Amino acid sequence: MKTQTQIIEEIAKNKIVETIIDNVSKGTFPDTDDLSQDIYVELLSKPEEKIQQLYDNNQLNYFIATMVKNNLFSVNSRYYYNYQKWNNNRTTFNNIENESE
Repeated sequence: MKTQTQIIEEIAKNKIVETIIDNVSKGTFPDTDDLSQDIYVELLSKPEEKIQQLYDNNQLNYFIATMVKNNLFSVNSRYYYNYQKWNNNRTTFNNIENESE
């Protein structure tokens, strides 16, 4: 039986998360590296038994796809708060700055 670390290492070597991000975003997402790292951190923080069970039942890719969708499309996700919200605020600030000139 593989450990959680071995499972996630295998996923990382095969670039499963990156592939799922590209598939979900239809290849248009510019921050694949940042989001994939967040997903790997989230996977490592999950209980080992859960990751092993999902892997043994061939459900881990589906679980990762759900994590990717939640991070891409939810305003409550870790990715949104760490990156997207900042980018949105920066864009708004730039628009205000340009209007005042």
